[in-house]
Amino acid sequence: MINCESELGESCNKYYFPMWLLGHRKTFKELLITTSFLTIALIGLCVACSQANTGASSLERTVSEDCQNTSSQNIEQLIYLAETAENSQENAADVEQLWRDVIRLEPSYIEAYYRLGSHLYLQGLDQQSKLDQAVEVYRQAIQRYPEVARSHYDLGRMLLAQQKLPEAIASYRQAIRLDPRYAMQVDWFALSLPLDQVILALTQEIEAARGPAAINYLLLGDAFRQARHTNQAMELGQQNFPDLCQQYLQGCPQQYVVLSDQELDVFQNSIRLDPQSAVAYETLGISLYELERYDEAVSAFRQAIQINPQSDRVYYRLGIVLLAQDNTSEAVQAFYQAAQVNPNYTGIDSGFWWLRLNYYRGQLHEQAIAALQQELQAEPSAVGYYILGNVLAGLHIMDTQPDGRDQAIEALHQAIQLQPRFAKAHARLGYIQMIQNRTEEAEQALRQAIQLDPALMSAYDNLRNLLRTQQRFAEAEQIFCARQSIIN
Repeated sequence: MINCESELGESCNKYYFPMWLLGHRKTFKELLITTSFLTIALIGLCVACSQANTGASSLERTVSEDCQNTSSQNIEQLIYLAETAENSQENAADVEQLWRDVIRLEPSYIEAYYRLGSHLYLQGLDQQSKLDQAVEVYRQAIQRYPEVARSHYDLGRMLLAQQKLPEAIASYRQAIRLDPRYAMQVDWFALSLPLDQVILALTQEIEAARGPAAINYLLLGDAFRQARHTNQAMELGQQNFPDLCQQYLQGCPQQYVVLSDQELDVFQNSIRLDPQSAVAYETLGISLYELERYDEAVSAFRQAIQINPQSDRVYYRLGIVLLAQDNTSEAVQAFYQAAQVNPNYTGIDSGFWWLRLNYYRGQLHEQAIAALQQELQAEPSAVGYYILGNVLAGLHIMDTQPDGRDQAIEALHQAIQLQPRFAKAHARLGYIQMIQNRTEEAEQALRQAIQLDPALMSAYDNLRNLLRTQQRFAEAEQIFCARQSIIN
């Protein structure tokens, strides 16, 4: 059973390593990832996780006029069976058929397309026909809902795996046009071709004026950055694991020739073509940070915030750079601002993640908690207590404070007392109570959240999970139908 929000939020396993390297023995992969984790994690490129934790947009959650008509088919129980089979890694054919049955009975449930497509993609690593089927599944999703960015992005991933580079680039462009945040999600290592061929193809796209040039420059700049990451990975392999590198890879390959100025110029071209692109400034800031040009990185991130002050991800990255400058107080404030901008997101590239992680690990915890308490002392607010409750909820993980969840519940009650109609606070309260097996209280809180905000998807999903664990499938199905019917 998968809860809508994990305790630390979903993390991202995206590391910029070439696919030929990942295809060899797992030991070498794990050694490289372990050695370079601290450096690469700070890059903060896990946007895909951001989307997963912020909750799907209204376009990505679809309406089903026939939901009530499928009650006899028990669509909710079928979804539950598909998820259970998938999580238990049962027979692949069974998993595939279950998701196909879900789509047949509830064709507007777009999440089923994603789950089926992802399953077929994994099977397609060994069977080309499955990869072809995955492409078709995503095309069906796009045909039904062409304005959903994720469908175009996932289709790009499938086409990339098929080495159909121009088609993949076109799909990625469309995803970025619909949602610019996807500019930092493209993983060119899903393609077995060398990155210099990717860079050549993107250069040709720009020269041929195919698609928005500003987006093409964003993709090209990210390819340059990934080539630089590959060089760093190879250096780690040569320095730390020369025997493994020689034994399994017949020697590390020639490094890509990438000049940092060339990488930065590409991002500057994107900004020149679209000066109001917050994502262009953000991607430039990431490269500047990685090149240890911290002052320039801070300037780029602040420019991105000026264009789009509602980007929690940019506040988070600004905080990381400020930490590198030993500016702890401003860094903590940046992380706190990230949490304020998006209090419902707790992913690995969020202010919540940093505040919670560093608190329960004992790293800068005094500053992190002081930032929260100072805000509440100066001006008690429901949002402030909501954020405090989320921070406290993670303390039990390291067993440093077993009553962290109880304190979180107390903080959330204070938030609700200040703002009784704060739906997200009710939803988070119900989620924590659900984890504590306080099922009656959890159900009451989640139902209250839905009543206050009928569009709050996390409350629907967690309530469905709670009911399914109690084998109350009929009631869970009603929640599913209600969720489908109120989202446009």
